[in-house]
Amino acid sequence: MTRRYPIGIQTFSRIIREGMVYVDKTDLAWQLAHYATFVFLSRPRRGYHGDRSLIFSENNQRLK
Repeated sequence: MTRRYPIGIQTFSRIIREGMVYVDKTDLAWQLAHYATFVFLSRPRRGYHGDRSLIFSENNQRLK
């Protein structure tokens, strides 16, 4: 039996119900939080425009 990856699925119950692949990395996150001195977590950019965060000043004006 081939198990599918839950691409685009947001609910844990559906992942389990449909027998999709699930990897629990809770222990790794705990170890990072308790034993690592410095942690840099990055994520890949999404396309040309990216998934950019907007930065606003105190008076809610967008900063470039």
